[in-house]
Order: sequence, then C-alpha cells, then structure tokens
Amino acid sequence: MEYIFYILFLVFLLFAAKKFLFASDKNKEILEKEIMSKTLKEDLKTQEMIEDEIKKEVEVFYQLNVENIKLNLYPVSTFRNYQIRDSYQKIALDNYWINEPFYSRFTKILYYIDAQDLWIKSPKSEEIILNIRDQNGEIIKTNSLKVLDLKEVLYNIVVEVLKIKKQTRNFLSKENIQDILLPSLIHTLSKCGNLDVEITDENEIINILIEIFFSDFSEEFKVAIVPRNNLNFEVIVQIFERSIGRAREYPNTIYSKDTSEKIVKKLQSFPKKQLICIE
Repeated sequence: MEYIFYILFLVFLLFAAKKFLFASDKNKEILEKEIMSKTLKEDLKTQEMIEDEIKKEVEVFYQLNVENIKLNLYPVSTFRNYQIRDSYQKIALDNYWINEPFYSRFTKILYYIDAQDLWIKSPKSEEIILNIRDQNGEIIKTNSLKVLDLKEVLYNIVVEVLKIKKQTRNFLSKENIQDILLPSLIHTLSKCGNLDVEITDENEIINILIEIFFSDFSEEFKVAIVPRNNLNFEVIVQIFERSIGRAREYPNTIYSKDTSEKIVKKLQSFPKKQLICIE
C-alpha cells in the first residue's frame, strides 16, 4: 500500500513538472512575440521619423512657366540685311539690352543703315579721276575708287564693342558700353561718302546725324552723344579703325552728274514694336 502511495506521488510530481515546463515555454513564446512586436513598432516609428527628416531637408525646385512671357520688341524681321539682323540679335536680344532710350535709338540707326546703300571710302584706295564726254558732248567727271560696305563695317563695330564688354565686365556697366556703342555708330556714319549733305565738315555732318536720330532729346544729351565729347573718344576711333581694317573692298564709280546715289537725310517710317518671346 505504501508503495502505491509513492508511485502516485511521483506521477503527480511528473505531471506538475510537465505542466510547469509547458506553461513556461508558452509564456516565453508570448513574451518573445510581445518583444518582437514592440521592436517592430519602434523600427517603423524610427523609419517614419527618418523619412520625415529627409523630406524636410530635400530642396524642391519648381520650374516657372516662362515660355509664354512676351516683351514689347522690334522683330528681327524688321531688317533685310543678314549682317544688320545679326548685329541687332547680338546687341539687343542676346545681351537683353532693351533698356530705353538706348534700345529704340540703336534699332533706328540699324534700320536707317539697313534701308540705304551707304559706303565708306577704303583708306587703302587711291582715287582715280577721269573726265569723259557724254553723248551730248558734255564733260562728266568720274571718280573710281574702292569702298567698304557700311553694313559690314557696322557688324565689325558690334563685334569690337562686345569684345570690350567681355574684357571690362568687372568695372564697366551696361550703360557705359552703350555710351561707347552709339557714338561709335555716329562716328562711322559721318565717314560715309554718299550721305545727302552739301557740306564736307565732319563736325557739321555729325550734328545733322544727331538731329536725325536724337531730335527729341535735350541739347545736353545731343552734346554728350557727339563722339569727340565722349571720354572714350580714343577707344571709339580704335573701334572704327579695327572695323574698317577687317572689311572687304568693293569697286565703285561716282559720276558727277549722277544724283541717284544720294541718300535722303531723314529717317523713313519706322515699324512698331510687337509682343515677342525671347528664347
């Protein structure tokens, strides 16, 4: 009987120990799941915080829709000659030099030159004078010489002025360069051999040209635009000399009785500005 009691007691202990071990394993599994769940939540929270920080630090750039913005400009098609068009493009559009009154005055000078067949006597040319009789027996004086096309010279002037702009960009403003360009064009125009003027004095010719292009300006401005009054007059002369030095020569004959080459000294009707996109 006593042995049966011991056996039952041992069975009870084994059953209790098994139940205890099973409960411990189950509790351990539950605890591990809770720990894993908590760790996963913390990891997700940390990841979200990191992503929020990245979003705050990344700069977002928005491209403005500027493709449809138009400005009041003279179209390139205003000019017929390709060298005049290129001169206009380089100065006004590429440089964005559309500040007034420079923009309109520069454009009007180009328009005037584009509409005329103006030329400058080549400094290398020797003039040959011949006296011949026409069909009526009258003596006609002819001058044979080589000339430079003013349109080509003007383009060279633009190139020279843009070189100065590049070389002096740290200490000369846009307005400073423009104050060199306009007098350079007036100086060059005064050298033309077929302007319709009865005088030969260069200073008087310059005054006439200033009245053509700057008649609505003050007398103070007119005095300032005269090339000789410009502080950079030596630079203006150098620009002119380099520009004619690179221009091509063309043969030309002037007849004393022929007035067809005379250029009317007034600005023709000028086109109006249009709303245009600058690319």
